[in-house]
Amino acid sequence: MTPIAAASGGFQQVSITTTAATLASKLSSAVIPADARHALFYPETKSIRWRADGTAPTAAVGTVMAVDTLHVFENQRGIFDNMKLISADASSAATLNVHFFK
Repeated sequence: MTPIAAASGGFQQVSITTTAATLASKLSSAVIPADARHALFYPETKSIRWRADGTAPTAAVGTVMAVDTLHVFENQRGIFDNMKLISADASSAATLNVHFFK
């Protein structure tokens, strides 16, 4: 894995519920930092599913972000803007740590 050599663009811990929603809507500012190009995602409590093709994921369909695993997105601003997420556990929310980089 290539390390991200960039300045921090902010950290947030967000709750990913059992209803699909955009990444931006989960952030406290409801906006992805304008200069964010890279991000580290770390699902802390449960796995998460995501899609960036305009379709909402479900607890059973979408790309899995496994719990306790670091997921690196480099030069993926378009994915951040289109990403929708949902808890992979249909009965409870997941905690996701997100660290953006410029």
